[in-house]
Amino acid sequence: MRNNWQLHASLSVDHAVGFDNPEASGVSVVARTRSLDDQIRPSAKFSAYEVIWHAFQQEVAVQLRRRAPHELPQVLSELGGASSLDFFNLLTALHRVAKGARSAQVDAVAREVMDGMRRRLAGLEEGPRGNPTPRMPWLARGAWAAARLAQEPNLRESALGLLTEVKHAAVQLLDSLGEEVEPRDAAQLLWAMASWHVDCPDLLQRLSPQLRRQRPESLTPQDTSNLLWALGRLGGDAAAVAALVAAAGAQAARMEPQAGQGWEDPLPPPTPTP
Repeated sequence: MRNNWQLHASLSVDHAVGFDNPEASGVSVVARTRSLDDQIRPSAKFSAYEVIWHAFQQEVAVQLRRRAPHELPQVLSELGGASSLDFFNLLTALHRVAKGARSAQVDAVAREVMDGMRRRLAGLEEGPRGNPTPRMPWLARGAWAAARLAQEPNLRESALGLLTEVKHAAVQLLDSLGEEVEPRDAAQLLWAMASWHVDCPDLLQRLSPQLRRQRPESLTPQDTSNLLWALGRLGGDAAAVAALVAAAGAQAARMEPQAGQGWEDPLPPPTPTP
């Protein structure tokens, strides 16, 4: 018996392509869509197939977020394994297992997903729609999840392997795009690398100028704290550290004590002079 979400995904995609067989799996939906693709006039092929494919992957993303982490092994098995997911859905699955309770089955999924992401970033494996250039927020969140999963001894090798490829991919992306990185993404990337002492001088070299230019209001206190901690462990640029210390001071000056949570003076009030 198929799960409700699979039936919903199959019916919605079948309706879009003119099929009414609710027993089709996600894999067969894609196969039948490709078959139909051959019958569509060339000018309409790209848009028809892309719309259907993205609708299917969006449904997969929704279900990966809805299902409990301990159910993910079954979900991936029904979908045909991690190789059937696009990069964004691999990342979604990775976040789910990183936040969930541990079990042998969940750890097997975590290892499969991390190894799949590492191979795609390294160009050793193609996803179902090729390997589009990953976005910096994806790399940052993948690094965060990998650093968290590396706390499990049986996952550490896969997690550190993924962190290494994320580091290389981030450097390549910074070189090719030359765009500003969001402070949160920089904080997550460097926090993950620092957590496991991943040697990343090239990444630090490219991010440091941006960190020096950050205005205090563009950083959250958590980002500032994580960046200072990471640069302290990784041996970051002194000017970048100074800029972050200044940002932390400006943030502290703007903070207001919460009601009932003010500072307590450890000394008694002075005795009035008669």
